[in-house]
Amino acid sequence: MLNQAIKNSIDFLAFRLERSAVLRARPDGTFILRQERRLISKCNEIWKKQMAFVIEQAKNISTFKQDKLQTNALEDEVNRIVNNIPMKAALAEEVVAYMTTSMDKGGQSSVKKLKLGKFGISWNIKNKKAIEFLNAKKTLELSNKYGNIHSTTKDRIKTILIDAANSGQSYQKTAQLIAEQGEAGVFSHARAQLIATREIGVAYEKGNNIPVREFQEKYPDRTVKKWWQTVNDDRVTPECHANQEASDEKKGLELDKNFPSGDDVAPRYGNPRCRCFTKYEIT
Repeated sequence: MLNQAIKNSIDFLAFRLERSAVLRARPDGTFILRQERRLISKCNEIWKKQMAFVIEQAKNISTFKQDKLQTNALEDEVNRIVNNIPMKAALAEEVVAYMTTSMDKGGQSSVKKLKLGKFGISWNIKNKKAIEFLNAKKTLELSNKYGNIHSTTKDRIKTILIDAANSGQSYQKTAQLIAEQGEAGVFSHARAQLIATREIGVAYEKGNNIPVREFQEKYPDRTVKKWWQTVNDDRVTPECHANQEASDEKKGLELDKNFPSGDDVAPRYGNPRCRCFTKYEIT
């Protein structure tokens, strides 16, 4: 686990340096980097407290032995622990807050760059579609549905605790395994990076997209094209290469069409490390 933690730290640093270089060359890139750094810091603060809670609560787990009669009791105790991991709401609030600021910046950028104001298209974060998007994100993060940040944390911690009890593992070893989640796991800096990269990027591009769609709805006779933009290096995935090729440099792709990956806009939904963005043009 220690070797994996070192590898993750090196990978994280390399990714961060590379991402910084790429983003600084983009419009609003410095702003996006700043938002990511702040969200990473908030995630780390919350995860330290969550990890400390789990380590403390795990003391009782070592009393459960590999005994069928205690299976239900063990399940109940583990569920009690993971369901009471603190600051779930605080983490959701932080994520949505930084997504809100990023979406706002993206919308402002889109209106300014495409000069949509002269067509009667304006932007502020109280835009109906923006509110719907952010509310849906907050509802997901506060729910018990699979796929939110907290559910991933709970699933990993639950596995560690149940395996510890069933193997008769000591509390000290269990605490060590939980602590290692802060180096290379659900409480790690690397995971915070992935979350920040994904959520900030998605929110900014969503803000960028909404005014363009409102223009298209208002002026259906005007043609709006979009381009998938990669950074053209050896880390770009085949899917992203295909998306860029589909939006030929000269022709672009019609606004209502999806790229080959199935995504409407960059970054790719299924790739939290995607560094791509979308460019628009009104013809």
